[in-house]
Amino acid sequence: SLAASYPLYVEYCPVTIDLTEPFYAQCIFPGQECPKIAGNLSVHLPAKDLDGAQAEVSLAGPGAQAKPVTVKLKDGKASFTLDAAGIQEGEHQLTCRVLGKKKELASTTVTIRKLPPAPGSCVYIDRNLNLVMDGKTLFVRSWMGDEKYMVSAELLKKSPHPDSQFVNFWSGTIGMEAERLDRSEVAERVKLDVAPSPKVFEEMKKNIEANRSDKSTRFYYLCDEPECRGVSPVYLKYQYDFIKKHDPYHPVVIVTRAPELYTKCADVLSPHPYPNPITESSGKRKLSNSISQTRKMTRTILEAGNGKIAPWYTAQAFSYGVMDKQADYPTFDEYQAEVFCAVANGCKGVFPFLYFDHFNSVDLRLGCDFVYETLAGIEKFLQRFEQWMQSKE
Repeated sequence: SLAASYPLYVEYCPVTIDLTEPFYAQCIFPGQECPKIAGNLSVHLPAKDLDGAQAEVSLAGPGAQAKPVTVKLKDGKASFTLDAAGIQEGEHQLTCRVLGKKKELASTTVTIRKLPPAPGSCVYIDRNLNLVMDGKTLFVRSWMGDEKYMVSAELLKKSPHPDSQFVNFWSGTIGMEAERLDRSEVAERVKLDVAPSPKVFEEMKKNIEANRSDKSTRFYYLCDEPECRGVSPVYLKYQYDFIKKHDPYHPVVIVTRAPELYTKCADVLSPHPYPNPITESSGKRKLSNSISQTRKMTRTILEAGNGKIAPWYTAQAFSYGVMDKQADYPTFDEYQAEVFCAVANGCKGVFPFLYFDHFNSVDLRLGCDFVYETLAGIEKFLQRFEQWMQSKE
């Protein structure tokens, strides 16, 4: 039989709600103050239908007392605010109805959750895109992969952590890569705009149930370099929504060179525009990719994610020598340049690859720790940056 598939480029929604309060994951986390529910409406209907139209926004749920508010639409857009006083733990339905002169034109509902205390660790993103872990705000200084991936089991027995005292975010990575959860899933299927197989959801549910109450759990790692395999953002969005439904207490992370494609599939995007240094047979050294790509990708996350997706940065701390005999390790200057280029452009975490290989380079063995110590020294300053969207105004 013959078949054809086409990627989904446009998804039509007559009316959308972009929440600004609560800011992250449509959830009010334990200890957070949220005196109001606020957001922006976008109505996508013919202009003739919107002539004189208004939007009515209402909130229903445990303890909700706010009366519905009606706002005027201007060019199909409006902002709204509802009093959140008295709302209790549980799910609340925020509904927007677009009302024409004689009838309802469109409506949509989103769920806002006021969460009870977390059964395990509680990790979320704050308004400034910092990571908050069990009440402590962090500028993430970590490594891609967990400790079992970084070093041998014997070395772990001798030390609770593999290396630096300046790393503040060890382990706790829960893998959710679809192809690993269901090896019978046809590799081409992840490229289609379809829901994952029932087996993928079944294995995801097992992973969530096994880890959401664990104090050491930090985040879910959804996909590695999806752009390299053409993994569909629609496919990943199904997975993302499933995770957030069953465990809102832990963010979802994707490492990608095409962050603009995956802003609806993750809470954290970590680009990896490796400089790929090489030393030619003549002895001339050069970078295969410019450090400017770091700036470009970090800003892309902030812009494409509308200031709501936390940008981290996966720096190169290894050599591609296994693939290219001319490949070399980044020097200290190159490594430092890419990391601080990311930080200067809004990066909120450093998440380099690859841990054990950086020991093969004196520059990286000494330099990575120096960079992390520097970041630790200015952590409070980095956390005080105003939220990016506000800085544009």
